[in-house]
Amino acid sequence: MAVTNPQRRSGRLSDISCRYAAALYDPKNCQEAPNIPTSTQLSQKVKTFTRGSFASGTTGYGYIVVQPSEMISNSVPAATASTSTTVATAATLGGSYTNLASSSNSNSPWASTSYGTSAAQLQWRLIGCALYLKYAGTELNRGGDIILVQEPGHRSLNLYSYNTAMTFDHAKRVPMGNDWVHVCYTPGTYAGPIGNVTDDTDFSSTSPDSVGTLYLGAFVNTAGASQPLDYELYCWFEVVGSLARGATISYSDPIGFAAIDGAADEYGQLDSVLGMDRFVHSIENQLDNMSGVAQNASHVQNWAGLAAFLPQLAEVAKRALGGAAKGALKEFGYVNKEKKKQKSAPPLPPPPRPHAAPSKALTNAALKAAAMKLKTRK
Repeated sequence: MAVTNPQRRSGRLSDISCRYAAALYDPKNCQEAPNIPTSTQLSQKVKTFTRGSFASGTTGYGYIVVQPSEMISNSVPAATASTSTTVATAATLGGSYTNLASSSNSNSPWASTSYGTSAAQLQWRLIGCALYLKYAGTELNRGGDIILVQEPGHRSLNLYSYNTAMTFDHAKRVPMGNDWVHVCYTPGTYAGPIGNVTDDTDFSSTSPDSVGTLYLGAFVNTAGASQPLDYELYCWFEVVGSLARGATISYSDPIGFAAIDGAADEYGQLDSVLGMDRFVHSIENQLDNMSGVAQNASHVQNWAGLAAFLPQLAEVAKRALGGAAKGALKEFGYVNKEKKKQKSAPPLPPPPRPHAAPSKALTNAALKAAAMKLKTRK
């Protein structure tokens, strides 16, 4: 990890932008409800998830592909994946894999019929989504690699193979392991499959079950056939409409949103390999080059602000910032829950020695007195 310079000067991210960046990079661990900081309407913030297992096929190749928007509906599964009986090779297109299986439905409170244009229906937009996965087999059979990939134009990964996924310059190739790795959805304005221009940050009234394609996922190549892997899907959404109970105010920060959006575009893909440190650096570079951004806040403030919403960043921030992080994490909302070790109390004094029993030995005076008594009796 690159060592940051705590003396660097840059604009500070607002709290709402920190929440948005946290939800975009790691929605599973984002601690507080975020919103996309482009508007100020009331909206319900909803976190959904699903989890399960999949496997490489009979030749050791497999994959899992995700349609993030389907996570706001409990009507259909959001992911499709290979199984232990899947037949495919490195050159097989995703849509030609055999014996695929769907994931379980998300825990969203609404079905796809809840969304639409009528007054009694909802509109939605995706804030952040990430696919987490890891190897779940024996250590003896662990081997191979995982390619984390988001299709650049949000077209279907079913059009590509394991070999094709490796040609994307932003795709990440990681060794098969027992630690969780993840790949994130990133928003964009792009030409859709039929040439329509789509902005991912707009609210939609279209059924989420019919929007988009399976564009987020991972291709795997295991050391042996039919090796198991675990996965989890976490997403944050905003929902508006009469059925959006418990709606809360949203906040707008056009400058922070533009900086985060620009940073995501710079890398093309956010994932666990990229790391939050590089993402924050890129956001700050965006802020540094914007007019009207006051250069009166430090890198320390941005790290501490993000750590308030992604607590696992606290230790990373301390390593990155060194002594400059002292006090900053607490000031910006992070509180270390670990109890300080109490100083050991001084040892107790030894217990007093028991009183000695009275001695039965006779003194010299007593002996003389006894001798005199004997003489008198005689």
